Amino acid sequence: MVHEFPSALVATPKSLALSRDGNLYGTTPAVGSSNGTVFRLRGSAYTTVATLDYARDGGPSSAPFLGTDGSLYGLTFDGGSTGIGSVYKIKPDGTIRTVLAFTGTNGMYPTALVQAPDGTLYGTTYYGGSHGVRRAAVLV
Repeated sequence: MVHEFPSALVATPKSLALSRDGNLYGTTPAVGSSNGTVFRLRGSAYTTVATLDYARDGGPSSAPFLGTDGSLYGLTFDGGSTGIGSVYKIKPDGTIRTVLAFTGTNGMYPTALVQAPDGTLYGTTYYGGSHGVRRAAVLV
C-alpha cells in the first residue's frame, strides 16, 4: 500500500492520475462542511496541494493534470460561484484561481478536461448550451 487515507481526516479519494512529472495527483470530494482537496502522492509521501472552498471553487470531480505552464488544472462538477461547475487552476505556489465558471449557456456540470500542446483547454459538459444538450466546447 502506498498511502492509506485516514477516514477521520478526509473523504474517500475520488480520482487519481499519473502526471508527466512522475507524481500521482488526485482529489477528495467536498463532504458536508468539509471542502474538497487536491493532493499529490510522490512515492509514499502524501501532500495536500490545495483545499478548494466549495462556495468559491466547487467540489473537485476529477483528477487534475499538470498543464504546459506547470500549473494543475481540474474540474468541479458543482458548487462554485454558479453552482454548476468550474475549471480551476492551481499555480505552483498553491494559488487557486477559477479559470471558467459555467453559466448554463456555456455548459453545466463538466465531465472531462484536456489540454492541447498549444495550451488550449478543451472539455465536455454533461448538459447545457443553447439547446440544453450534452456538448463539447472550447473552454479557454
